[in-house]
Amino acid sequence: MAKKKEDEATKTVELNINPTLPPVWVDNLYVAKRKDDICLLRFGTELPEGAFEQVQFMTSKKKLEVFVDLICSHIGHYPTPSTDDDKEKREKK
Repeated sequence: MAKKKEDEATKTVELNINPTLPPVWVDNLYVAKRKDDICLLRFGTELPEGAFEQVQFMTSKKKLEVFVDLICSHIGHYPTPSTDDDKEKREKK
């Protein structure tokens, strides 16, 4: 009986990859958070014809924190809290 519980605890989730999904290039990320901690993320692309939304999805704030931590660990970049100077630099771009 203990063996069955142990096997269930070590199960891994199989990732089913959809090879028909095309990759998209994105230049911008927009994030909006609701009062119930649901976040909407929108990825956009800048082209000579204008700005185009490519993908949008919703997730919980907790899962988004995991996503951000995973991205930061993979690229080796851990941002520090923004200052007013950083905000001014971003607005000028």
